[in-house]
Amino acid sequence: MKKRTKFVILSSIAVVVIAAGVATGIYLNGLINDQGGNFKPSEIVGIGTPDPNATAAPVTPDFTLEPGATPTPSPEPTIDPFITLQEQADTTMMKNIVNVLVIGIDGDEYRESSDWNGKKEWHSDVMLLLAVNFDQMRVDMISLPRDTYANIPDVKGIYKLNASLNCGGGYVNKDGSINYAAFEKVCQAAEWMLGGISVDYYYAVNMDTVKGLVDAIGGVDYEIEGHFDIAQRFYEPGMQHMDGQAVLDYMRVRKKSKYTKVWGISTSDANRVIRQKNMLTALFKKMKSENLITSIPSLVQAFEGRLFTNCTLSQTAALATFAYQLDPNNIGMHSMGGNSATLLGWNFVFTNQAERVKLIEQVYGVKVSQYPQYTKQYAQYRWGTMLEERYLEVCEPLTKYVEALIAADDLLPEFTPEPSPSETPAPIITPEPSTDSTAAPATAEPATTAPNPKAYYSETTPLVRQYTAEQRKQWEDYLKCLEELEEVSESAEKEAKKARNGSRNSLSSAANKYLEKLAELQDKAIALAKTFKYEKNYFDAVCYPTDVYKKNSVWSLNYWDDKTINEVDVDFN
Repeated sequence: MKKRTKFVILSSIAVVVIAAGVATGIYLNGLINDQGGNFKPSEIVGIGTPDPNATAAPVTPDFTLEPGATPTPSPEPTIDPFITLQEQADTTMMKNIVNVLVIGIDGDEYRESSDWNGKKEWHSDVMLLLAVNFDQMRVDMISLPRDTYANIPDVKGIYKLNASLNCGGGYVNKDGSINYAAFEKVCQAAEWMLGGISVDYYYAVNMDTVKGLVDAIGGVDYEIEGHFDIAQRFYEPGMQHMDGQAVLDYMRVRKKSKYTKVWGISTSDANRVIRQKNMLTALFKKMKSENLITSIPSLVQAFEGRLFTNCTLSQTAALATFAYQLDPNNIGMHSMGGNSATLLGWNFVFTNQAERVKLIEQVYGVKVSQYPQYTKQYAQYRWGTMLEERYLEVCEPLTKYVEALIAADDLLPEFTPEPSPSETPAPIITPEPSTDSTAAPATAEPATTAPNPKAYYSETTPLVRQYTAEQRKQWEDYLKCLEELEEVSESAEKEAKKARNGSRNSLSSAANKYLEKLAELQDKAIALAKTFKYEKNYFDAVCYPTDVYKKNSVWSLNYWDDKTINEVDVDFN
C-alpha cells in the first residue's frame, strides 16, 4: 500500500481571494460574452426599438480630416477591475464579523482513480477558520487541529474533528457527485469549537488545488528555516524561489520549527500548521504586491472542478473586495490547540479549554463556556470506564477457573509425612497374653470421612496440594487488585461528577490512578493465567506479553467498530 500523502491547503486569505477571483471572473466573463442572457437591448445605452417613422439626423463630425489622412480611433477607456469587483459585491454582508471555513480534503485525482490501492475514505484534514472583521478591516486565522478530540453535533460517538466530513456522509455520494451536506457538517463541528458562534460560509478544495494555484501566480520567494526532504526531493535552508511542488512539500514538514517557542506548542502537527500559516501569509503578500488578485484568467484553471462553496457570486465578490484592501499586518494567526496524547485507541489533540475560551473572547468579544468533558483528564476517566467494563468481562471466567482450582486444592493435605532416614525404628514388642479374663474388649476409633480427590484430579496426580504458598499469594494479590479497582473507580466517578458540574476537582489524579490500576489488573491477570495454565481459547493470546496489544487480543477495545458506541464508522488511518 502506498503511503498516504498528507494534504495541506492553501488557505486563509489567499484561498478566499482566489475563490472570489475565480467566481467573479466567471461572472464577468459571462457579461462580456453575453448574447442577451443577462442584458436586454433596452437596458443598454443607445440601443432600443427603432421608430419606423423617424428620420435619421445628419451626423456632423467634430473634426475635419486632411485629404488622404487615416482617422485615429479614440482610445477605449480602461476599466478598473477593482471597481468592477466592487460593483458585484454583496455589501449587505460586509459588516461585523463573518466566519468563513476553509476545508482541505485529503483526496486528489490519483487517489480517486482505479490506480490508487489505498483506502478511499477522505477526511477534512485541514480546517482553517477565517474570522473576517469588516468593521476593523482585519482577519483572524484560527487553525482547528484535525486530531482534536471533539463532539460532532447530532452524531453519537468518539471522533476526531476531521471525521466531521465522514459524519456528514462523506466527501462524495455513491453516484460520485460532491456531497455538500458533508461540508455543512464540518461547519457545524467548527461552530461547536467556537461555543455556538455561527459559521455560515465555507470553501472546500482538495489536494490538487495547492500546486496549481502557486504555479499560476508564478511561485513565491520564501526563506526556508532548515533542511528537509520529502519523496526524494531535497531542500536547503535560506531564501529561495519555490514553485507549487516545493510549497506543498514545505507545508507538509512536521520537523521542529524555530517558531515553536513563540507559539507555545510543540507537537509535530502543530509545527506543520505553523509552516502553513507562514507560507500562506507570504503568498498573500506576493499577490497583494503584484496585484495578482485581479489576475483572474490565469487562476480559473487552477480551481476548476476543485472549489466547492455555499457562497453566492456576490458574496464571494464581497470577500474578494475585502481581501484586496486588507493590510497583511492585520492578519492574526491563532491555533485552537492543546496537548497531544494517545488515548481512547487513537492519537488525539485535547484542546486547552481555558486558552480556547480566551481566544474566542479575544477575536469575537464573546465569553463562552469551557467543555469540561472534552479535556484530557475527563477523556482518561471515560477511557477508564470503557476499559474497566472490558477487563472485568475478560477476568470473570479466569477468576472462576482459578477459584475452583484453589477450592479443590484446599481439600487435599499440604504434604505426605515420611520417616526421617536418621531415625532408628523402635523394636516391635509383642505383649504377652493377659491372664485377666475380665479385661474389657478394645474399642475401635471412629472412622473419618475423607474427601474424594479423584473428583478434582486424575489418577496420576499426587494426592497432595499442588499450589505453593507463592502461587496462592499471587491469587490473593489478584483478588485484592480487583477490590482496589472498585474503590479507585468510585473515587474517579466522584471527581468526574465534580468536573461535569464545573466544580473544583482532582480528576486528573483520580483518572491517572484509575488507568494505572487497570494496567496492574491486566498484568496480574496475564501472570495468573500462565501460572494456573488457563487454556481458554480466547484467552491464549494474552498469556504472553508480546501478544497483549495485538488487535485480536481480548484486551483490545475497538469501540469504533461498535455501533452502540460510534454511530458512524470512521477509519482514522
